[in-house]
Amino acid sequence: MAQRKDRLKASLTVLAEMQQQGLVKHIGLSNVTPTQVAEARKIAEIVCVQNEYNIAHRADDAMIDALARDGIAYVPFFPLGALRRCNPPRFPMLLQALMRHQCRWRWRGCYSVHRIFC
Repeated sequence: MAQRKDRLKASLTVLAEMQQQGLVKHIGLSNVTPTQVAEARKIAEIVCVQNEYNIAHRADDAMIDALARDGIAYVPFFPLGALRRCNPPRFPMLLQALMRHQCRWRWRGCYSVHRIFC
């Protein structure tokens, strides 16, 4: 774990330097925990976090709320993909309707400008 923390710190330090030089405009994180976000924010300004989030994987609810309070965008990946991975599908009628209408949903946080849903 310490090795991963050191890698994150090293990467963010380089990105922050590049940002100061005008080579990088914004810095975002992916697949991170709230602790990692806090550590990263000590090094650089973080504008977004991208983690898996969907109807079957909602562990980030508290982090989403905290990020929104701090003006940091949360970008979920696999917002619909988890439905396909359920075997058998946990929500077959919902999956059928979404696929039939090629639906894009915003079932959580649809009132916040800091949450981006595909």
